[in-house]
Amino acid sequence: MLERKRLLVLACVCAAFCVSGASALAFETLWFDQAGLAFGNDVWASSCVLSAFMLGMATGHLAAARFARRVARLRAFAALEATAAVTGVAAVFALGAIEPLFGGAVSGLFDDAFALNATRVLCALLVLLVPSAAMGASLPALTGALASSREGYGPVLGLLYGVNTAGGVIGVLSAESFFVPRFGLHAAALFAGAAQIAVALVAFVAGRPSSAPAPTPADEEVLGERRAPWLVCTFVAGALLLALEVVWLRVLTLFVDDTSSAFAAILAVVLAAIALGGGIGAVWTSRRRDAHRFAPRVAYGCGVAGVVSYLVYAAALNRFYVPEAPPSVVALIAAPLVAPVALGSGVLFALVGSGIRRTVGSGVVATSFVAAINTLGGAVGSLLAGFVLLPWLGMECALFVLLASYGMAGSSVSFAVPARPRLRFGELAVFAALLAVFPFVKARSRFIERSAGRWMRKGDRIVEVREARTGTLVHIRHEFHGLPICDQIVTNAYSMTSNDFLARRYMKFFVYLPVAVEPRVSKALLLGYGMGNTAKALVDTKEVERIDVVDVSSDMLDMSRSVAPQRIPEPLDDPRVHVHLGDARYFLRSTDEEYDLITGEPPPPVMAHVVSLYTKEYFELIRDRLRAGGMVTYWLPTMNLSARSARSLIAAFCDAFSNCSLWNGARENFVLVGTRGPLTTVDDARFAAQWREKDVLRELQSVGFEHPTELGATFIGDADYLKALTRDDLPLEDDFPKRIAVKGDRDERLALVGQWRDTTAARDRFRNSALVAEMFPPMARRFTLSLFENQRLFNDLTFSGPTKARQLTVLKQVLWSSPVHVQALLLLGSDPDFQRAIALDTADDARDPALAKHRIAGALAARNMERAKELVRDAPDSAIVLPGLREYVDDFRLGDAAAGERPAP
Repeated sequence: MLERKRLLVLACVCAAFCVSGASALAFETLWFDQAGLAFGNDVWASSCVLSAFMLGMATGHLAAARFARRVARLRAFAALEATAAVTGVAAVFALGAIEPLFGGAVSGLFDDAFALNATRVLCALLVLLVPSAAMGASLPALTGALASSREGYGPVLGLLYGVNTAGGVIGVLSAESFFVPRFGLHAAALFAGAAQIAVALVAFVAGRPSSAPAPTPADEEVLGERRAPWLVCTFVAGALLLALEVVWLRVLTLFVDDTSSAFAAILAVVLAAIALGGGIGAVWTSRRRDAHRFAPRVAYGCGVAGVVSYLVYAAALNRFYVPEAPPSVVALIAAPLVAPVALGSGVLFALVGSGIRRTVGSGVVATSFVAAINTLGGAVGSLLAGFVLLPWLGMECALFVLLASYGMAGSSVSFAVPARPRLRFGELAVFAALLAVFPFVKARSRFIERSAGRWMRKGDRIVEVREARTGTLVHIRHEFHGLPICDQIVTNAYSMTSNDFLARRYMKFFVYLPVAVEPRVSKALLLGYGMGNTAKALVDTKEVERIDVVDVSSDMLDMSRSVAPQRIPEPLDDPRVHVHLGDARYFLRSTDEEYDLITGEPPPPVMAHVVSLYTKEYFELIRDRLRAGGMVTYWLPTMNLSARSARSLIAAFCDAFSNCSLWNGARENFVLVGTRGPLTTVDDARFAAQWREKDVLRELQSVGFEHPTELGATFIGDADYLKALTRDDLPLEDDFPKRIAVKGDRDERLALVGQWRDTTAARDRFRNSALVAEMFPPMARRFTLSLFENQRLFNDLTFSGPTKARQLTVLKQVLWSSPVHVQALLLLGSDPDFQRAIALDTADDARDPALAKHRIAGALAARNMERAKELVRDAPDSAIVLPGLREYVDDFRLGDAAAGERPAP
């Protein structure tokens, strides 16, 4: 009866500790989300918060060792859980409250990395120390309460470690997919706190004062085995697993989108494997008192398993690759790579703990030692991988070094267990021999090139690969028959920026519109540099006196210098440009400057840690940094947003800017525009001033703004339209970041984009808009109304999918009834990038017939019919993209210029 009661208590406590693990991981997720708002989301800020959290955990472990006799009780564990619950909730709320204070308090430190990061660590430690320490002390306390003898220690440690880690899987997935999306960050913290209070109540009821195991003589005995090798092993094992997680994530994000849900799925796989390993370790140590002696072989096995899984993963990658994979598929993709080593790590933790227990007289002290040293190793490992190994060695060499280092973990502890020297060195030799199958020179061909291949066509080439702190950057040069067309930078699995003419069109629109409608733009802030397209438009604008650029990646800035050698001068070399490395949101908090123009194109909001640059609170920060009458232009990407998420983002923007508006950029890249207060209407000369600047005019024409009023034809709707559009949608807010990740029907998204492509309705809204009357001078408004058909044709020709616009009658209308030439190029299968490229080719036309299509398009767009006749006469049929074009050009007479037909819808 007594034994049954003890088993019932053990089962209840283990279930409660599983819930505790779920709450702890949920809290950790919430803390990191809130800390990103408080301290910034760049790689340094994230590392500072991680360091503070792990230092707090280690402090809790060591405090448990210091007060071992007091904490080895279920009611002490209950007190720790209650403390973690209350202070954990308080930390979530405190980090949210810190944001407006911290930025202003350290405003002078933004460009002083050392002082800023030291301040971040200190502040994060002050907020997270108590809850993280309470969480850290809970495992030693519970182990000491349940393990009444040295023989029972290993099974209890493995069991508790396993169930707690399994709870972490539940916590990660439930916070990501349920609590935060439905209730928000702060309410999710209350749920996590309530769950941990429930755990404390269960432990309090189960832990009668007499239930704590009294120390026995066996407990007080300390065996003669050395402790240091076991501590070295647990430190190295903790460092290697956390470092491997960083490297694994880098490999996996080459093939899955770098979103918070993908990260949660990968972390869940790692935790599940660790939990299973902990369970195996519990069973093993319960059946064999000397199970800890196998720790060296398990350590070696982790390294070998990592090599084999990497080898198999590289060979089987095509089978698992699914673009835009849901979390369940991400988990399937990740499991073959990460699960084997994580499983071995869980087993190793239990065995090492059992080994350390044989060197100390208390289960609490043993658990404290193994957990504290393992945690500190993890902190060192994650920083080592992100800041040293990946940038210096690359992912493949970093992975090999880490897997080979399991030899250090195994050999260090092999001398702490009885074994013949020949066997020790034989095991190490076998481990070294098995490392030889590591598939070197596979990362570039099997991973990086295959990942970049989704963006490449025949003839394209990879110019540079850079494995930076923030991701793997790949510079792709798109070429056609050896001629450079445009450049693209891919970060991990996502195309981060490009300088093709459609990208330049919307990125430079960020500048062209404000300069046209504002009386003067003298000070500008650019949030996100990318390839420098927007920066180039700013430096080309002579009236701009100061340009502040904020970006988190110095590697992106460096790589941007090589992507377009024809871009002279380089924007970063302009003396008016001042670069600030760091998080854009944190920069806005830390500066008192006011700007005439703020423009931004950070990564898409669905990517991990980026949503905070699209929330209502963030847009309010931008508004506060604008001078009266200043303007913001901001990117709205719809290619990876559901219709509901896009409307939520628009609602957030319009809550911050009452006179918000939406404009066509290019394809599914739209532009949100807002002003702080009313604008001063400019005259027609100011509105058209950019077209009188030679350098600016050349680029305006190349991106399709050949006449000033074509800017206005990109108008979609003002605040009245946008507020009606979003009346049933809640704004994207800091507390509800998952509103950006709402899954939606593809047809619904296409319907929303189709609504914005409707230039007939947009023209009516333009005609009746009070905002337009404020922004545009009267003559510009009148002329703009006649150009919405040109915008409609541009939309039809640039969006993917079939279009009825590409026909000869439309070409005739464009050539002889409008002044535009970009639409003519698009109708004929060319674009300004191809035209610039073939202008560099001085060879005879007959040398490469494949270029004939673009030469014909250039001649017709320039209305040079004689040149077009020459080219058409010698061109192959494949170069004639419109039915009847050859006959039309051959038979053309000047009088036919008026014989065009109206463009088809």
